Amino acid sequence: MTRSTKLLIAALAVVLLFGVSGCDQTKDANAAIEAANVQAQAYTELDNQISTLMDDASAVTMTPAGVKPGIAALDAATAKFEERKVVIAAVKAEFEKIGAYDVKEQVKEYAKQQVEIANLLGQIDDLGIKLIADTKALYGMIESGSTDGAKAEALSTAIEDTSQKLTDLDAQVTEKESASSKYFTDQGLGK
Repeated sequence: MTRSTKLLIAALAVVLLFGVSGCDQTKDANAAIEAANVQAQAYTELDNQISTLMDDASAVTMTPAGVKPGIAALDAATAKFEERKVVIAAVKAEFEKIGAYDVKEQVKEYAKQQVEIANLLGQIDDLGIKLIADTKALYGMIESGSTDGAKAEALSTAIEDTSQKLTDLDAQVTEKESASSKYFTDQGLGK
C-alpha cells in the first residue's frame, strides 16, 4: 500500500556538502538540505509505521467482528499519512528555498528535482488516504452485514484503480530519484 521508501529517502535525504567556492549562500543551502534530511528521517519512521498498520489492516478476518481491528488500523494509518504529508511539505519547502539562493545553477536544478519528487510523494499520500477510505468503507459494509453487492463491487474497483495509480506514481518517483541521483553525481555536487 505505502511506498517502502528506502530509495525515496535517498532522493530526499542526500547529505550535500557543496564544495562550491564563490557562492555566497552555500552555507544556507547546506542548512536547508540538513533540515530536509531531518524531515526525511521522520518520513522514514512514519513510512514504517504506515506499513505496519496497513499490514495489520489487511490481516483481518472478513467477518463483522474480524474487520474491527482492521478499521482501527486504517484510522491510525490515515493519521500517520496526514503527519507524513506535513513532513513532505517541510522537505519541499527546504528544497524550494535553494532556488532563491546564490548558488550554482546545478545546485538549484538538483533542488528543483527534489521538489518534483516531493510533489509526487504528496500525490502518493493523497492516493494512500483515498485507498484507506475506500478500504474502510468496504470493511464497514462487512462489519454492518451489508449485502449491497453493487456497492462492494464499486469499492473493490476503486481500490484496484487507486492501487494501480499508486504503482504508477511509485515508478515515476523511482525514475526521478534515479535521474536526480545521477545528476547529483554527474554534476559533482557532493563533497
